[in-house]
Amino acid sequence: MQDQSNNLNLLTTTENIIKPDLEKDTTYNNILSLVLIIKNGATYIKEWIEFHRIVGVDHFYIYDNESSDNLIQEIYDYIENGIVTYTYWPGKVVQLSAYNDAINRYKNNTKYLGFIDSDEYIIPIEGESIVKIVDYIFDNYENCGGLGVSWRMYGSSFHEKKVDGLVLENYKYRADDKYVENKHIKTICNPRVVTGFYIEPHSLSYIPPYHCVSENGVNIDGPFYESDCSKIRINHYHLKSKEDYYEKRKRGWPSRISECPSDDVIERDFTERDLKYNKIYDTTVDKYILELKKRCGLI
Repeated sequence: MQDQSNNLNLLTTTENIIKPDLEKDTTYNNILSLVLIIKNGATYIKEWIEFHRIVGVDHFYIYDNESSDNLIQEIYDYIENGIVTYTYWPGKVVQLSAYNDAINRYKNNTKYLGFIDSDEYIIPIEGESIVKIVDYIFDNYENCGGLGVSWRMYGSSFHEKKVDGLVLENYKYRADDKYVENKHIKTICNPRVVTGFYIEPHSLSYIPPYHCVSENGVNIDGPFYESDCSKIRINHYHLKSKEDYYEKRKRGWPSRISECPSDDVIERDFTERDLKYNKIYDTTVDKYILELKKRCGLI
């Protein structure tokens, strides 16, 4: 099994800042790789991996934040086949340190490196390949060091209990395009022209003159940008069913320290969000469902 290091260097102090590497290399082991830190996400991890393989992702760097479910069993074959690089990454508030570790270790292994969560799916709107869209943007906008991809927030689709099958098939309702949370971005970067994540997990710091741009080449400074998502977007399945959301809130996140909220707080948060997230019925991902079911062994 590959790297299971317990290295907990935060890589965010001044003495541990990631050293920039501006050397150009035209050959990489992979073109597009994704970094994920996850805690107890075994239920949906195969769908997440297989969908992103369909749309062009070559490799996955998965950081396991003390999972107690069967995550390692679910991804074992991917590790053995060289599709996933696995790292055990314990501790509290370790998302940024995991991201920076991936940049530091793997920046010369892959042309592009993206950072998303297990409830986020990068959706190509123009065509069916993320890589073609990313290549076009990096090739056509001067000093592009990163692409900021905006969210579309998805709700429960009125499911109270967990639903068998695919997330992409079961959850079709999302928030209106102008909904405020859709302004969040996640980043796909050239990892050789960034210095790392320092404050939040949405946007990076870049080596001048490199910077982050939108899908249309507009400079993005920070974690927010309001995009029409005509080329690419991230479907963020933040809630799923009410039962899923309760479980998520109870187990906590690798990005923050917080006491387990009461059932009343979870109920309030779910109800407030779900009302806003269940506005538009969206079938954008339907074209992937049949192939995804085959890959996930559902048909």
